[in-house]
Amino acid sequence: PVGLFAVFECGMLGLKCHVVDALAAPGGQCSALYPEKPIYDIPGHPTIEASELVRRLEEQAAPFGPHYHFDQQVERLARHEDGLFRIETAHGTAIDAHAVIIAAGVGAFGPNRPPLAGLEAYEGKSVFYMVTRREAFRGQRVMIAGGGDSAVDWAISLADVAARVMVVHRRPKFRAAPESAARLDALAQAGRIDLVIPYQLHGLEGTDGKLAAVTVADLNGGTKRIETDVLLPFFGLSMNLGPIAQWGLALDRHHVAVAPATEPLWTVMVATPFVVWASYSPLSPDCCTALPDESSTASAPQLLESSSTASELFATTLPFASTSETVTVCVETPFATIDLGAEMVTPVTEP
Repeated sequence: PVGLFAVFECGMLGLKCHVVDALAAPGGQCSALYPEKPIYDIPGHPTIEASELVRRLEEQAAPFGPHYHFDQQVERLARHEDGLFRIETAHGTAIDAHAVIIAAGVGAFGPNRPPLAGLEAYEGKSVFYMVTRREAFRGQRVMIAGGGDSAVDWAISLADVAARVMVVHRRPKFRAAPESAARLDALAQAGRIDLVIPYQLHGLEGTDGKLAAVTVADLNGGTKRIETDVLLPFFGLSMNLGPIAQWGLALDRHHVAVAPATEPLWTVMVATPFVVWASYSPLSPDCCTALPDESSTASAPQLLESSSTASELFATTLPFASTSETVTVCVETPFATIDLGAEMVTPVTEP
C-alpha cells in the first residue's frame, strides 16, 4: 500500500511514476496474504479490509496515470554518469529515472511452516498460511496457531463465520495490539473462541489431505487430540531482500540503514514499513506511520524539477509530519539546503 500512496503523492507534485512489482497485482502482502483481513490503523477508517484499502489506493493514484510492471522483479539498480538511475527487471524491462523510491517491504516472503510430520499433504487443502476468502471457512472447525497480530485478528474475524475457533498458543500473553488482545479475551469469555493455552502443535490426523484432528502438546509433553477441519498456522513470514541486497545500499540486519540527518543513500528515497525510511528511521512498522511519511519522501524528487541537468541534485531537508525532526534524504553536488516552508534554496559549502 505504501508504494501506491507514493504514486499519488508524486502525482500531486507533477511527477510521473513507473511501478514495478514482483506480484501479479498491486498491494503487496495486503493482496497476496490477507485480502479480507480487517485493518484497524488507517486514519479515517475504524476498520477496512486489506483488499478494499488497496482498491481505494489504486483509485486515488489512477488520475496520475502510473505505468505498472507486474510479475517483474527488479534485478539491477545502477547509476549513470549523468545522474539518472537505470532499473532493469528479470523480464528485460529497463527504466531510466531521476529518483527511485524503494517500497519493497521486507522483500520476498514466505510462511514459516510448523515442523509437523506429513504437513505437505495437507497444505492447500486443509492447512493454509493465509486467508484469501473468509467465507470459505463458514461452518468449519478452525484451529489457529500463533500469538501475533495475524493470529489474533483472524480469530476475531472468523468467530463470526466458523462453527468453532480454537487458538493454540504456548503462553497466555499474545503479541498483538492491546485492543485486539482484549477483544480476543472477551470473545473467549463469551464462549465464542476456545483458547488452547499453553499448548503447541504436535501432529496432524486425516486422510487425502483432509484434516480430522490436530494433536497439541503442553510444555510438559502431555498431549490431547482436538477435532479440526482447518488449520491456520500464523508463525510469521521468512523474509529475503533478494536482489536489493546486491545494490550496494547500506544494510543493517536486512534493513536499509539511513542516518536521520547526515548520511546520504545515493539519491534513493526509501519509504516502507520494514525497509527503513530515508526520512526518519525510528518508526514503528505499520501503515499508520508509513502512509503519512510517504508524503515527505515523495516531496524529494520534485526538487529535481528545479535542476538544469539530471545530475544537479540537492541535499533535501524534509519536515516529518509528526515530529520536529528534519532529515537529509538525498545528497549530490552542488550542495544546497532546501527550505520547503520558505520555498527557497540556500547554497551551502558542505553536505
